Amino acid sequence: MKINIIVDSGADYTAKEIEEYGLKVIPLKVSFGEETFLDGVDITIEEFFKRLKGSSVLPKTSQISPYDYETEFEKIKEAGEQAIVVTISSGLSGCFQSARIAAGKYKDMIRVVDSKSVSLGERIVVQRAMDLIAAGKDLSETESVLNEEIKKIKTIAALDTLTYLKKGGRLSTTAFLAGSLLALKPIVQVVDGRVEFVCTARGHRKVHSALNKVIEKAGQIDKNMPRSLAYSDTDRSILDNFVAALPELFANDIDAYQEAAIGPAIGTHIGPGAVAIAYFEK
Repeated sequence: MKINIIVDSGADYTAKEIEEYGLKVIPLKVSFGEETFLDGVDITIEEFFKRLKGSSVLPKTSQISPYDYETEFEKIKEAGEQAIVVTISSGLSGCFQSARIAAGKYKDMIRVVDSKSVSLGERIVVQRAMDLIAAGKDLSETESVLNEEIKKIKTIAALDTLTYLKKGGRLSTTAFLAGSLLALKPIVQVVDGRVEFVCTARGHRKVHSALNKVIEKAGQIDKNMPRSLAYSDTDRSILDNFVAALPELFANDIDAYQEAAIGPAIGTHIGPGAVAIAYFEK
């Protein structure tokens, strides 16, 4: 029986990738004042960041409703198929809970997995699900393996500015002013599904060095598993510079990384100019 993969738009797949991988993507909503858009449907990443940088207040993102998930589940049922649902971290969004509620009456055909991550981290869970299905794992086996392997995911990012953490209420005014005066750039890590500060650095060279140290401390990269890189906004040179600054990390291996442009779900809180890596710990 065919096993589909359903994912929210927080995984930041392009239309081309969605078609290529045969994914079913349900969009999150992002609102600027009274205007509400469906992520990836009627607002692009380019349009989102243009609006974000021009707005004095932070836009709002809305979780996917149980009804939206159930609508997709009904299509799966009518086709006589099954599905694995991968959601953005339950620690950052209510999508996991919505999907679980909707899946209540589809127990034999739907399994819901909390990625415990965001964007590029969510993507490697989806990739792992595709690999397991291709290897012949059934629905329950795929769910079980994913839930165990997710515990080994490391998602680490360097942000370009403290502005959006301040706007989102995740940073005090005192810390924001001090950090801005010193041109500090925060490095964060997703830990148990929530974003935590790790350290700050000043200047691109020190940021790259600090990122490398955080990665080394987090655990060795399992090169037999999916891994990914991402950047926010439309200037991928920040990603190119990160890769070029750490040749020992990416030497002869860069082609194995998926690449993503971070969209509204996470871009709202980290702003433009961020760079990130996600992988499974060896």
